[in-house]
Amino acid sequence: MPNTPTFRSRPFLPILALLGCQIMAIWGCGGSKALKSAEVSQFKLGEPMPDRADIQFEDTLVRDTVFAEGGYQWHAWVLKYPDGDLIVESDFFGHDLVNRIRIETPSLPVAKDLAVGQTFGDIQSAFKKVNLMYLSAYQLVDVVPKRQPQLHFLIKEPTLSPDQGGTLLNKHQISDSAQIVAIVVM
Repeated sequence: MPNTPTFRSRPFLPILALLGCQIMAIWGCGGSKALKSAEVSQFKLGEPMPDRADIQFEDTLVRDTVFAEGGYQWHAWVLKYPDGDLIVESDFFGHDLVNRIRIETPSLPVAKDLAVGQTFGDIQSAFKKVNLMYLSAYQLVDVVPKRQPQLHFLIKEPTLSPDQGGTLLNKHQISDSAQIVAIVVM
């Protein structure tokens, strides 16, 4: 029998455990680094959707709803602010876990103080490298920073046509003044 080298994991278990803990810490904190507002950061991606009694916001109307789109339906809490909404959405699989947080109000900034109402130029100043994809069904551009891929800035660029949907865009195709209409953390 040939003498083939084998990987013996026992001596490496402490190193693998430490590495695993670091990866989990980075992965688990990714969403919280993106969220600056204390109101928003209390919702944790991957954790159970909060009960109504756990959602305590002064002067904010909270509505329980179900969204249905594309053959899926999911539970959501809609928090109404005077200038827009904060929507905490569950997963599509009925596990009732926080899947994404959609911010549609300028009152709740995220990483690098970016908020709804700011522009693509502001995003470029904050994040040097971004991926851009046109979502023709919504007539919005999804701007995703390469260093914070859990953040999705949805901007309105009226010069794009629906036939460009699903294609990656070049930043020169987007006007610096194109406005952020929503921010999705997922």
